[in-house]
Amino acid sequence: MWKNDGDHNLAVDPKAIKCLERVGKLHKEPSPIIEFVSIWNDMVLPPSRQSNQIELSEIIQKIDKSANIVE
Repeated sequence: MWKNDGDHNLAVDPKAIKCLERVGKLHKEPSPIIEFVSIWNDMVLPPSRQSNQIELSEIIQKIDKSANIVE
């Protein structure tokens, strides 16, 4: 089915729209992990935080090495 809205022609599939509406209702409230990832992306990943990224990488490598020694 096609919808003609002035200068725009849009393909409208009622089944697809219902599916999108259902999917949209699945995550009305974000889970705490999503909030954590959002904070992580804002606080750690920006290019202006490169020194923090390097320090964090070094710490993770040290933890990995010590975990390998224990195993």
